[in-house]
Amino acid sequence: MVTELSKRIKFTDDSSFDLASYFPTLLWMIRDFHLELVDEYGMQITHDEYLESALKEQAGFSKDVMERNKIRTLLKAFFKERHCYALIRPAHAESDLQNLASGKAKVREQFDRQIAEARRLILESIKPKSVNGVPLTGKTFIGFVEKIVSCLNDGAVTFSSRIRSQL
Repeated sequence: MVTELSKRIKFTDDSSFDLASYFPTLLWMIRDFHLELVDEYGMQITHDEYLESALKEQAGFSKDVMERNKIRTLLKAFFKERHCYALIRPAHAESDLQNLASGKAKVREQFDRQIAEARRLILESIKPKSVNGVPLTGKTFIGFVEKIVSCLNDGAVTFSSRIRSQL
């Protein structure tokens, strides 16, 4: 998605335009996380540090490595504010995993606590969307999103100083 988005966004002037200011905070939630959160030296790291480590460029020049590095670069460019939150596997039994949507599965208490904590963090850190420093109301936000989606569906979003001043 990020690669496709980068292909569709064009600039007609002022290459110093901060496109990231129009993007929301990225929250990367990982479910069934079972890795130990440590760096290459065995030191404990946070979820956010894990994300930043995952976004570091990898060595190599193969097509696959270069494509993955491009995605990493775009994620860092579009989402200046980003966070990671890892969740354990919600249930031990495979049958419970298969029935999560039904509400009949036996979910681990630790998973429920993690979901509650993630929800709390999201609600405490959410900020109103603003454009050019002006908070958007629900109605203006919908109009903003509709304008961007329409442009994307037409093939590209062209950002010029004239258009940016209207947002």
